Parts: sequence; C-alpha cells; structure tokens
Amino acid sequence: RLIIDNQQLKFIIDVISSKVKKTIKKLYLCYRATSDGDKAISFHEKCDRLKNIIILISTNNGKKFGGFSTESWDSKIQELWKRDEDAYIFSIDNFKFYDVIKPEKAILCHKDFGPIFGNGEILINDNFFLNPSTCLEKNECYESNDNSFPLSGLKEFYVTQLEAYKIDYCNH
Repeated sequence: RLIIDNQQLKFIIDVISSKVKKTIKKLYLCYRATSDGDKAISFHEKCDRLKNIIILISTNNGKKFGGFSTESWDSKIQELWKRDEDAYIFSIDNFKFYDVIKPEKAILCHKDFGPIFGNGEILINDNFFLNPSTCLEKNECYESNDNSFPLSGLKEFYVTQLEAYKIDYCNH
C-alpha cells in the first residue's frame, strides 16, 4: 500500500517539476521500508548514488511528509553535507512545500542514519520502526513561515512507512 494517493502524488510531482523547471517522465520506487527493511544500511544500499530522489514518510500519529533532493545520498563517509539549491521538504497533509534557505546544508549523508534533511529538520534514525526519528521544532535550513513545524506533528515520532522514488526527467 502506497503512503499517498494519486492526488497527493500528482501535487508533489507538479510542484517539483515547476520548481526544477523540468518535466517528469517517470518515478521509480527504489526503496520501501516495509519490504526492504528499516535499517540505515538498507536505505543506503538502495538509494546511494541516485540523484533526484523523493522521500515519503508516514508516522505512527498519521502524519505524512517528506523531502526532495537533486543530490545523491552517500554512506561512504561518516558525515557529509551536500549542497542543493533545489531541495525541498514538504507536508503531504497540508500540501505545503518549504524551500531550502541554507543550500549548503540541504541534506546530510551519514552511514548510521537514513535520510536527513537540513540540520535535523527531518532525521530518520537507524532501525526506525523501533527507534524514534525526529523533526526540528524550528527550521534552520528550510523556510518555515508558519506554525506547521515540526512536519511530523511531534518532535519524536515512529516511522510506519518510508518510500524513496527516483525521478527521471524528459529530455527536451
């Protein structure tokens, strides 16, 4: 069962397409936690070195949110910041996107964690079905001009599903 419905997926695709100014040709599911495992190593085995990835997360309190980066995840180095002018985090529940305001800290690659956006705006723990993950209450690296943070509804939450999709763009 997918985290989001077709209307929500279309919204995400349309926003990303307009922000990166490219037409999306296809989405490929490259990782699903319930079938691939909830360990950081499982996420990195499936997603490292792939660019243009959408991360979708659902939580134990019913929240749905995620992030997008044009940069690739990398678990070869203990801790590596990646710059991305086109990264976003978003709430699926209220259809809001938040632009990166510190592109030099768009994503943090770390072998002991799943995806991390910003300085912990979204931080997915290892063994995240059993260990709580976190969202910052106040954004540092992504804009937050309203009171919808943290995206998860709580500072700590448990992931019930995490999916990663690779985007392929049309060649014009």
